[in-house]
Amino acid sequence: MRVTVRVPETVSIWQAMGPNWVLISSRASVIAGSPGLIHRDPTGEEAVAFRGYLLEPAVHGYSSTREVLDIRWAAEGRMNGVFAVAQVGASRLVLVTDALGLSPLYYRMYGDGVAFSTSVRYLKCVGDRPDLVGWSQILQAGYMAADRALVEAVKRVPAGCRVIADRGGVRESAWFELGSLPDGRRPVDEAALREVEGAFQTAVDRSLALAKRDVVLPLSSGHDSRRILAALRSRRIRFEALTVRVFQKQHRDLDARYAAMMAADLKFAHRVIEPARGRPFSRDDQRRCALVDGETTLHTWALRLLDALPRSACLVLDGLMGDVLANPGYRMPGLYRSHEQDLELIVQECLPDNLEKICQQGVWPKMEEVREDFRAYLRAIGPRRNLAELAFVLLRTRRMMAPWLLQMLPAGHLAVCPYADLDYVRLLLSLDPQIKGQRVVQRLCLEMFWPEYAAYPGNRDIPENLPPGSGKWQSRENRVRMRRLLGGVLRTGRIRTVGQLLTRRAAARVWLSGLNGWVRDRSVWFAIPLLEMIDRIHPERAAWYPANPRSCGPGLAASAGRESTG
Repeated sequence: MRVTVRVPETVSIWQAMGPNWVLISSRASVIAGSPGLIHRDPTGEEAVAFRGYLLEPAVHGYSSTREVLDIRWAAEGRMNGVFAVAQVGASRLVLVTDALGLSPLYYRMYGDGVAFSTSVRYLKCVGDRPDLVGWSQILQAGYMAADRALVEAVKRVPAGCRVIADRGGVRESAWFELGSLPDGRRPVDEAALREVEGAFQTAVDRSLALAKRDVVLPLSSGHDSRRILAALRSRRIRFEALTVRVFQKQHRDLDARYAAMMAADLKFAHRVIEPARGRPFSRDDQRRCALVDGETTLHTWALRLLDALPRSACLVLDGLMGDVLANPGYRMPGLYRSHEQDLELIVQECLPDNLEKICQQGVWPKMEEVREDFRAYLRAIGPRRNLAELAFVLLRTRRMMAPWLLQMLPAGHLAVCPYADLDYVRLLLSLDPQIKGQRVVQRLCLEMFWPEYAAYPGNRDIPENLPPGSGKWQSRENRVRMRRLLGGVLRTGRIRTVGQLLTRRAAARVWLSGLNGWVRDRSVWFAIPLLEMIDRIHPERAAWYPANPRSCGPGLAASAGRESTG
C-alpha cells in the first residue's frame, strides 16, 4: 500500500521512514535542534513517536531518544502519565494511550495498512461516511461517547488500551483495567483529607521533576488551579500565571477579577489576557475548530492563552480533572440508588429527546439507538457506586474538556495534569462520591491546609453585592461564529447539506440565525455544533446518506502498511 501525506508548506516538520512505515511530527520551534516527538533507534528499523509524559520514570515526548526508547511500551506494567505513543517497525505497530485515555490518538485502516494520528483531520478520506450516532451525541451532550470520531472509518484508541497491528491483523488489548479503580466506599474524614493533600503534593513534585523549564499556570479563580498555585508558591517555584478574561455566571467577569486580586495580594507574576473580538475572534475560532476537528465547541478563549505562552519551552500545569475527582462529577438529583438506576439517569439526562423536531427522519439514527450506544459504553465500565464520577471523566472530561490543552498546545511546550496522577486518581475515587458532593473536597483541602488561598472568592462563590454583567459579548460571539460558519457553507457549496440533514423548519432557523438575534439565541444549541461538524467534512468527502443510517495543533501523523509507504 502507498500513502501520500501532504503537509502545508508553512508547517515545519520532522519525519522518519522505514521499509513500510512513515512518521511525521511538527517541529518545535521553541526547542533548538529538537527531533520533535519522533525517536528513532540507531539501526533505523524502528521508531517511537511519543506525545505527552510519564511520571515514573520522569520522561516526556521531548526527552532524549535514549530515555524514550528505554520505555517498554508493549510490556505489561504501570504507566503513570498522560500520553499517546506509537511504536513502529517493519513487522509490528503498537499504539498506546494513557490509563484514562485523556491524550487523543486515532487510527483507521487503509487497505492492508494502518494510519494513525493525534488529530482526526489527517485521517479523513474522500467518501467517508459521517458517524451520525456520534453527531447526535455531540448535539445533545456536547461530546461523543465510546471512541467515535466524526467519520465512521476513524476510531479513537480506547482508554488504557494498546492497538497492535502485525501479520496477524489488528486487535485492541487493554493494559489498564478500569474495573480495577476503587468504587467510592470510603468516608470523607480528616484522615482521608490529609491523605488526599499528601497525594496531591506528591503529584505536583512528580510533575515538576519532568523538566527544568519555565512554569506556566493557567489560573482561574476555581479551587483546582488555586491548589496548584499554593503548591508552587510553597516550593518557591518561579512561575507565571495566565488568565483569560471570560464572562461567567450571568455574564460576570469572575476569573480575571479574582485571579488578579490574588496576584496583587500575594505578589506573583500574573497576566490577564483580553478576549479576541471581531475578526481576530473569528480567526481563533476557525483555528480552534480545526485543531479539535469539531469534536467540541468549548474553549473559544483557549488560543488567546496558548498564543501568550513564553517563546521558550515551558511546563504548563493544568487543573484538569481536579473538580471532577474531588466533587461528584455529574450533578444530577436522584443519583446513588443503584448502578442500573444511576446508569439510566445519566443516559436520559445527557441525551434528552430533543432532536426529533430538527433532524431529517430516515437520515439520522433513532434516538434509542443513540442512547443505547451511550448505555453500552457506561455498562462496560462495570458496576460501581461512583459510576457518575468515572463516567464524567471518561466522557465529558476526556472528550469535551481536555482537548483545549492536549490538542491545541503549540509544539515544544509540555502540558502536565497533576490531578491525573494515577495514585491521586485511585485515592480520590475511593472516597464516597455522595459525601464528596455535599462537602466539596477541593474546598475542604484549601480551608484545612491553605486557608490564605481559601479566603478568596471563586467562580462558584459569587458575592451578593456583585451585580450581573451584560450578555452582549456572548451574543456578539455567537453572531460572529454563526456568520463565519454560514459564510463557509455558502462559499464551498455545502448549502445542500444543511437541507439534507435538517427539517425545513430547522434549516430555516439556521439561515435566520445569521440575521436575527432572537432566532439565533434559540437555535445556537444545535446550529453551531452542527455547522462545525459539517465544516470538518466537505461534501466531496462525505456520503451524507449512509447505506444503513442506523449503523452509522501539534501532534503525530503517520501510517504503516505491510507493503510500502511513501
